[in-house]
Amino acid sequence: VGCSVDLEGLARHRGSAFGRIPEDPDQPSQVAFENGVAIAFLRVLDGYPSSPAGAGGGGEIAATAPPPRGRVYVEDEGGRIGRIGLPPLLKNRMKAADGIAVIEEGMEERLDVLMEDYVTGLGGRFVEVMGE
Repeated sequence: VGCSVDLEGLARHRGSAFGRIPEDPDQPSQVAFENGVAIAFLRVLDGYPSSPAGAGGGGEIAATAPPPRGRVYVEDEGGRIGRIGLPPLLKNRMKAADGIAVIEEGMEERLDVLMEDYVTGLGGRFVEVMGE
């Protein structure tokens, strides 16, 4: 999705029970995460092209032009992503947002993504990093 910030990538955690990223298991400090989030939002609002923002976990910033009416898309997250807490101001702004974009995929596509993300892909990545 254009004009988006990947909070899980910036936190270097997938935000689930299987959230640790094998290639980079250490999450940033709270301050480093918050600085990364602020920089990511500034980049999107200034219309920077896609570029990695978070080491190891992706942290992709997708933008090709400033977002319409200053809108930036983020995935809804709980109060924490791994051990990192979402800044209260960001969480409050997310709750107060005037619209929700629902991105839907068919069941088959969702299952394929889940299998790749949490079984075959993630399992393979752990084996590469940790060995058998």
